[in-house]
Amino acid sequence: MRTTLRQEGLVNQQRLSELRVAVVDDGVGTSALRESINQIAEQLGIGSPEIFVDDDEYDFLICIGDSSVPSTAENYTRVQILDDGVRITSDVESPSGSPSALQEPGLCTVGAALGWQEALRRTG
Repeated sequence: MRTTLRQEGLVNQQRLSELRVAVVDDGVGTSALRESINQIAEQLGIGSPEIFVDDDEYDFLICIGDSSVPSTAENYTRVQILDDGVRITSDVESPSGSPSALQEPGLCTVGAALGWQEALRRTG
């Protein structure tokens, strides 16, 4: 029987700490999004995700904004901050937006939470 992140209504913290999530950040997204992703990792009780390196293996990739999705990536999501919202997608052609300074922190928090939710959902 496979050990999942969630057992009997509780999060399996051991399994969660073993989850290998990396961030693809080509510097074309907002730094506030990366900070929010790190903050949620801390709240989950795990370390901040590594920056993606081609020769390493990961369970899941979170691609920030318009960063290039690695050609070898199979399990990933793109988190994009839009002019007035957030997009979670695997579409490599969709463009990010430019929210106002007032909206950006909240949208980054929402985007980071959705990115982590997708990582947890898709890795079981």
